[in-house]
Parts: sequence; structure tokens; C-alpha cells
Amino acid sequence: MLDMSSPAIDTLIYGDLIAAYNLKVEKKVGNAIIGVGTAIAATQAQFLDMGTDETNGADLAVRAAVAVRKARKAPANILAMTVDRWGEYLKLKDASGRPLVPEETAGPMNVVGVGSVAVDGRVKGMGIVASEGMDGAGADPDEFAAVRASDILLFESTMLRFRYEQPVGPESIKLGIWAYTAVHVRYGTAPIKRVEIDTTP
Repeated sequence: MLDMSSPAIDTLIYGDLIAAYNLKVEKKVGNAIIGVGTAIAATQAQFLDMGTDETNGADLAVRAAVAVRKARKAPANILAMTVDRWGEYLKLKDASGRPLVPEETAGPMNVVGVGSVAVDGRVKGMGIVASEGMDGAGADPDEFAAVRASDILLFESTMLRFRYEQPVGPESIKLGIWAYTAVHVRYGTAPIKRVEIDTTP
């Protein structure tokens, strides 16, 4: 199958290996973001309260972005969060039950952002990056961050693909990939402000 099939089986296997590698790189970048500085703290109930509470989802995004702008003297341009937290933003509603982050095609009025489940959108003018790399260890609290993306540097070597022919006999072929990566956050804690949402009941 490796030598004669169409599509080539090794191409499919390399595709799976690269997908696993890309997730590890995402997690490395997410961990670099999560590991920066002190966070603004709020509960899930406060996040969902779109009344006067300044720790609601919209106000938290603004507070984090303003903190980046003050510290970095340049604006944050993305909100990096888990896919689950993006889902919580999509569920935000006003007092009348109208969504505050509708799809762009809905002709949004009086909203705090736009987006959908399939396409990340914008909240308070910042692009959303929903990534499982922001999940950390998967434990509470759920975290997201306002980030100046140009200050998060990912260094990555060229990826090598390799194949071991029959290391233990004719029925065994091993495929692999190899690369170096490193993440660097410039200007210390200035380009990132994290928000921790306590989701415990």
C-alpha cells in the first residue's frame, strides 16, 4: 500500500503526523500566552451578566485590551481563547434575549462582536483566535487573553520527513517527522493581558 496505492498511503500518514505536530505547536504558543503576567479574575456568572457588571464578557475584553495598550503603548489586535470560551461569547445575549455576537450576515445592530461556530469573528474590534492550544492543562479556570500578535514570535525549523525501511523485517516500515520550535514573548508582560474565568459551580 505504501508503494503502490493511490492516493499514496504515506501522504495520508504524513498528513496525520503533521496535524499532531501542529497541535503541539499551537499548545506551545498557547502555554506561552497563558504563562504571562497576572490575570483579571471573574466568574462564569459575571461573564454572562450583560447588565451593569464590568466583569461581563464584553467589558472583560475591553479591560484586557486597554491594559495591553497602556503597558505596550500599542493596541492588542487579537483575543486568544479556547473553542469553548468562543462558544460562550457566541451565547451572550442582551436583556431582550437578542444575541450580542451574531453572524455578520444577520445585519448586526447594537452588538459587541460578530462571528459564528464555523468562522471565528471579532469582539470589540479584535480578531478572535479560538484554539485548543489555549486550553493549558484543561483545568479550571478557563483563560483567554488580549494579545498584540506581532509580539508573540514562533521560531520553527524546516520540517524533515523520514522513513525507516523494514527496521525489524519486511512487514515493518516506520514514518516520522522532525523539527525544532521555540516561542518568545517580546517586551515581557506588556503585549498580553490574561483573563481567568472561574467556571466552578
